Amino acid sequence: MPDGVTTVVRHRLYRRGGSFKTTASAGYIEDLWDVFSNVSARLGIRNEGFNNRNALGETFIKMTNQWALRFGIVWDVRANGKSRLFLNTGRYHLPIANNTNVRLAGSELFTQDWFTLGSAISHDGSVVLGNKIGPTSVFGDGLVQPADEVLNTTVKPMYQDEFIVGFEAEFWSNFRGGLSYIHRNLGRAIEDITIDEAIGLPGEFHYILTNPGTNVRTRYDVDGDGISEIIELSAAELGYPTPVRKYHSLTVAVKKSWSRGSYLDATYTWSHSYSNYEGLVRFDNGQSDAGITTLFDFAGLMEGAYGNLPNDRRHSLKVFGVYKFLPRWQCSFSASYLHGRPRNAFGIHPTDPNAARYGSASFHRQGRLTPRGSLGRTEGIFNIDFGLQLDQTIWSNALQIKLDVFNVFDTNGILEVRKVADQQTGAPSPTFGLPAAFQRPRTVRISFKYDIQPSIPTASLHIAEPSATGSGSKVRPAINARKNFR
Repeated sequence: MPDGVTTVVRHRLYRRGGSFKTTASAGYIEDLWDVFSNVSARLGIRNEGFNNRNALGETFIKMTNQWALRFGIVWDVRANGKSRLFLNTGRYHLPIANNTNVRLAGSELFTQDWFTLGSAISHDGSVVLGNKIGPTSVFGDGLVQPADEVLNTTVKPMYQDEFIVGFEAEFWSNFRGGLSYIHRNLGRAIEDITIDEAIGLPGEFHYILTNPGTNVRTRYDVDGDGISEIIELSAAELGYPTPVRKYHSLTVAVKKSWSRGSYLDATYTWSHSYSNYEGLVRFDNGQSDAGITTLFDFAGLMEGAYGNLPNDRRHSLKVFGVYKFLPRWQCSFSASYLHGRPRNAFGIHPTDPNAARYGSASFHRQGRLTPRGSLGRTEGIFNIDFGLQLDQTIWSNALQIKLDVFNVFDTNGILEVRKVADQQTGAPSPTFGLPAAFQRPRTVRISFKYDIQPSIPTASLHIAEPSATGSGSKVRPAINARKNFR
C-alpha cells in the first residue's frame, strides 16, 4: 500500500462461456429374498458412469464401472407384523457437477487488480480508477486448457458409504415407536486444487481436478518453452489434507396412526456432522460453485478447516398432530426446535500470500487462527404453527376452508450471523457477528378449495340377444349405466 492511501478499489474482470455436454448412464439390479417366513433381504448392485466434456467437445473427465453394492434386511421379530428390526447399508457414488465443466474446462477469463480511488464514488456507484497497486492476479487466462492439463489422470470416483440400523414396534393400540441410527462417511472427494507451490511456481493459479490428499499425475509447461511436460507430485509435496466428512445421528420416533379422529407424529434426533469438507457446495460462505469451491485451492485455506459443519444441528425436535373435534372441523399443530448452527470467522491469511489473495476466505481472524466452529453457536430456533380446517358440502360439492398461522408466537430467532471478520484491507469488519438472517415472522394464510363434482350421465343400454329359436332377436330391459368421471 502506498503511503497515505486509505481507500482502494478492487477491480475484477470475469468472462466465461461455451457449450458443454455431459453424458451419464446407470444400471441397477435388485433381488428380494425371503430368507425365512419372518426375515426378508434385499440385495442390489448399481453401476454408473459419466462423461463430462469441455468447451471444445473433448472428454474432460470420464468415470466408468462405478460399482456400488446395496444390502438391506428386515426381521419381523414377533412374526405378527407389529415389530421389525432393519438394517441397510450401501455405497453411493457422487457425480461430477456440470458446473465443473464450465469453470474448469471452459474459456474462463478471470483477473483481479487493485487501484487507488481516483475520485469520489458517484451516485450510481461508479468510480474512477487511480494508480494501479501491485501485480495483476490471473485466475483464468480465457483459454480452454487441454484436458490432461487440468486433470489428475489418475483421479478416482468420489463416493459416500451409508449405514442404517433401527427397530420399530407397536407398543400400544395404534401407537408405534422406533429407534434408528445413521452413519455416513465420505470415502473420496473430487475437488480442484492448485499445484503452484508444489512445482515451485507460486502465483500461477494453475488448477487441476483431483482427489485431494492423493498423488497427482498431470501435464504442465513448467519451463515455459511452450511444451507441456508430464509431472508427478506426491501428496506430501502438494501439502493438502485428505477430505473428511462424517455424520452420525440417533433418532427416537413415536407415531400414532389416524384413529378416533386424531393423528400424532413426534421425532427427536441427536446428530453430529463434522469434517474439513462440506461437499460440492459451501453453506458457510454461501458459495454455490458446485465442485469448484475455495477449499483445497491452497494449503493455507485448509488450516483450521476441520470442525463442526455449518449444518451440524446437534438437537432437533419435531411434533406434528391433527385432531378432529367435530364431524366437519379439525385442527392441526406443528412444533419444532432446532439447535443453533456453529459460528465461524473468515479473514485474510497472515502468512500464505496466495491464500491471502482470496481475501476473507481463510479460518483466521485478525491474523489469529480460528478453527471451524470454534466460536460457539447461533441461538436455537423454536417455532409453532397452527391450522384450522372446515369441510362442508354445498350443492353436492365439497368446500374446504383452511386457516394456517405460521410462527404463532412471532419469535424472531437469529438464523445466521455475518462471518466475515476482516475487511479486504485487513481491518476488523464492523458487521462481524451481527445477524444476517432472522426467523420468518408470524404469517396468516386463509385458503378456500371448492371441488365441483361433474355431472354423472345416465344412459339406456339396449342389448340384443338371439331368440330361443336362433332367428331374430329380443330386447332385454333397459339397464341404467352410471359412470363417474374424474
